[in-house]
Amino acid sequence: MKRAWLIVPLFLLAQGVIGQENELQSLIRQDRPSRYYIGKEDELLMPVNVLGFVAKPGQYLVPSNTDLISLVAYAGGFVEGAKLSRVKIVRSYTQGKDPAVVWVNLAEYFNTADRHLLPPLRPDDTVIISGSKGYTFRRVLDFVARLTVLAQIYFYITVARRQ
Repeated sequence: MKRAWLIVPLFLLAQGVIGQENELQSLIRQDRPSRYYIGKEDELLMPVNVLGFVAKPGQYLVPSNTDLISLVAYAGGFVEGAKLSRVKIVRSYTQGKDPAVVWVNLAEYFNTADRHLLPPLRPDDTVIISGSKGYTFRRVLDFVARLTVLAQIYFYITVARRQ
């Protein structure tokens, strides 16, 4: 009888440990491989994409504690016409949920220096910096000006042929 009392707690303890191992294995074995890399100086790196109005758009392997401002600096900084008041971060993987979009106002950050306005970056984030309305307007005017020059050339050629 004493052996039965000894076996039951051992059985229950073993079940608890096995259950914890199963939970741990399910956390480790996800559908998605790790998106972190080890750098030359044993630092943890993650891939992040930068698109739009930066000097060097592309994918960067940055330290895992990199903030949005440092990422833009890695990409060569903003170019003329960048819309700082509405920077988009697309999170491609949010722990089984649909992709998320985070909007950041970098103009407000530059005015206040409040680091709470900068969300942490995650592996495979895509940062999109769009152009301002003024920049788009200037591009349209530039296109119209070039089109006007072509129309004038066409007009002069047709007038010259008639004479």
